[in-house]
Amino acid sequence: DYKVTGVQTCALPISDRTKLISEQVGRFIDLYKHHFDLFLKAVAGFLAVLGFIGNAVNGPQTSHQNRIVLAALMSVASIVALEGSVIAKQWVRLMRDKIKKLCDELQIEEPSMHSAEAIVTVMICVCIVFFVGGLSYAIALWNGW
Repeated sequence: DYKVTGVQTCALPISDRTKLISEQVGRFIDLYKHHFDLFLKAVAGFLAVLGFIGNAVNGPQTSHQNRIVLAALMSVASIVALEGSVIAKQWVRLMRDKIKKLCDELQIEEPSMHSAEAIVTVMICVCIVFFVGGLSYAIALWNGW
């Protein structure tokens, strides 16, 4: 085009565009793996905190007031983890949609991300259970049950 009209009508040849899209898919998948790994590490940290709190709540030296505070703290930690899990689920969906779009352009099969979505969904459920459990336990202790 450039040699005939003096104007380049296409920014990149098709093969270069395909290569760039392919590289972008690879970068998205690498980014996805990295961030999902960070999410799993945060989940492990959350579970460790819950284990510590649970151990402290049931400790023989723990006063009644401290049991209430620790049970309430378990609920607060669960809410924070729940928010992080909801954000992670939105992020996984966003990444899935971007990767799907790029794979459609390349006409290749997209990688499955169902297990990541399932793990995040399970974490959301765990957070809800610990929130309700911690709050219920704190209320029960507060009321002297």
